[in-house]
Amino acid sequence: MTSEVCSFIGNKLGRLKEVDLDSNGEVWGSSVRIRVAIDTSKPLKRVLKLRTVLGNEQLVTFTYERLPNFCYLCGRLGHLSRVCDLQLQDGFSDPGQHTPFGPWFRAAPSTGFRSRHFGTFVKEQGPSPQFPIYKPASSLQSDPIPQQCRKGAGIFGEFGSPQHPQPPIV
Repeated sequence: MTSEVCSFIGNKLGRLKEVDLDSNGEVWGSSVRIRVAIDTSKPLKRVLKLRTVLGNEQLVTFTYERLPNFCYLCGRLGHLSRVCDLQLQDGFSDPGQHTPFGPWFRAAPSTGFRSRHFGTFVKEQGPSPQFPIYKPASSLQSDPIPQQCRKGAGIFGEFGSPQHPQPPIV
């Protein structure tokens, strides 16, 4: 996956802050950490459908790091299902496992170099002003240890089929 694709995905989720790339400016494996600023009054995104250059559809599923309390019914941050306005309006007594959101939204605690650090990136003009490209800063090439992460939620995107059961779409 290229940094351009990561930037595109990040901008679809919210306002892109950083992409976790290695010291060569590349993504490792089938998942990537992307830091974005999101509108917390809206539900978290579960899936993004992308179309490849060849015209194939690719699903990207998301999990979230350091996710605070969030509602399994409406997907919003700051409250739990038992006090959700949606539950109170619709008279749900126990949503059980048939919720559009769930514990699978929480990313497993990461280990290793990438879980502790994000790199330093430079914003460049992308294909359009709406989708800038973020590339590693030149200082990163000589310094093998990127600057330490600031506090904040991160997002993991998994490409291909999800590894957790797909929740029903409501």
